Amino acid sequence: MDDINKSKSTPPWLDVFPRLRDIEDPIGRGICESVKDIITLEPGSTVFREGDPCEAYLLCIEGSIRVYKTSPDGRELMLYRVHAGQSCALTTGCLLSEKPYPASSVTEISVRAVAISRQDFFRGMTESAGFSNFVLNGYGDQLLNLISLVRGLAFDRLDIRIAECLLAESESEQEIFKTHAGLAAELGSVREVISRELKHMKDKGWIDVKRGSILILDRNALSQLVLSHFA
Repeated sequence: MDDINKSKSTPPWLDVFPRLRDIEDPIGRGICESVKDIITLEPGSTVFREGDPCEAYLLCIEGSIRVYKTSPDGRELMLYRVHAGQSCALTTGCLLSEKPYPASSVTEISVRAVAISRQDFFRGMTESAGFSNFVLNGYGDQLLNLISLVRGLAFDRLDIRIAECLLAESESEQEIFKTHAGLAAELGSVREVISRELKHMKDKGWIDVKRGSILILDRNALSQLVLSHFA
């Protein structure tokens, strides 16, 4: 009977977050099941800006959110993406430290999300082992991604990072719809340098560069470039 009652009261969005859905303690389960409203954001919507206060714990149900940092001269560096089934590391950090956002974020495609209030977030962190474990696990995963970003910026050649990005984003598609400026923002470089590296790859027959997209011609060559670096 308890399982039947639980299934009836569990909001459908929790299916995207099985660790939250399966929380057994009443505090954590109550916090999750009390969230009913779905937030819908169109592509290009600002989720938060640098300096904004953090008011809620955001969970992405569908879509993709790009989190980035802007330099004084206007250059952007993508820090990470938040996909369906994930939370935002900066949101977690800002809630825990009670400090404003140190970066900005924007939706890349249509996003559906839910927001857990600051009050419920802290209640869950202090009174629900299941809820706090979910938050800290997600926080740790995103921190590892940030460490990987710092490693790449500090130690990896730009052509290696471009190849890694092209391979990662073309897992199921041969053509990547991304501009040189967009690739530069993602890799913390400038458009002119990215264009030069892409031209080298095009001259080798690995890719073809079109207006607003990059066509992968030799995936194996890009993979070998990455593997040779780490070897």
